[in-house]
Amino acid sequence: MNKKIYLYSVNHDAVNWEEIKDFLVNKGFEVFLNNDPLLNLEGKKLNKTAEYLAKIRVLHPLKKELNDNPFPIEVDYEKRNLKREKRKKGIIYDALKFLKIYYDFIPLEIRELDNGFPFFFTDQLIATFSDRWHLRVIILSFPVLISIPGIVHAPAKDRDYYIAETLKSVPEFKDYYLKENDERLTKILCAYIIQGIFFYKSIIEKKEFNFCKDKNCILYNSHFQKEVINAQYNMKFCKSHEVEWKSILRIKKIL
Repeated sequence: MNKKIYLYSVNHDAVNWEEIKDFLVNKGFEVFLNNDPLLNLEGKKLNKTAEYLAKIRVLHPLKKELNDNPFPIEVDYEKRNLKREKRKKGIIYDALKFLKIYYDFIPLEIRELDNGFPFFFTDQLIATFSDRWHLRVIILSFPVLISIPGIVHAPAKDRDYYIAETLKSVPEFKDYYLKENDERLTKILCAYIIQGIFFYKSIIEKKEFNFCKDKNCILYNSHFQKEVINAQYNMKFCKSHEVEWKSILRIKKIL
């Protein structure tokens, strides 16, 4: 299996991209770290992307409705937002349609997975629809897309947190929940990249990818922040996935 990884980063105060690169390099991967391709858009490409983003905004949390006919002011907002190195956040976008933006930025030579694994990161909130819109951390597709604010806002907090928030005593929960500029985000992103590697491996081997059922495994599909901290931040494998990870790395030691 090819061990080249292409990371397309976004500027985030709490994320150390060089640390993420070093982590992967130390595992034997060849890593290419690139800047967010949306920062360099100009002319027609900028206008077209801004209009597209305005159209894929989620309008209602319970309805599968998008902003199909955006106002000029909404398009202008997206255009100005794209020009900023640190973009404003808060709008929710259709994750699968958002993902399509990045496909054109994948180098032709790696559009075959045997040649490398692309990962794109966004500083925007993304969601998919089932019974309602659900915020997402990671979209396992081609390419893999990871939302950094999604790590904070997509997994739910426990009932006790919301009670404490009402009583303005949230600080006592600081070790159990993640915040916007949490120092743990860098390590957690490494864990989600590992999930993406396993996903890409499953495509190459023409196998179905399944999350792990073990809540202590890095491949567990965490739905609560405490689960993210337990499974992704602690970066442990169940026995079967540890064996598979070793086979990917072809080493005797783990993490």
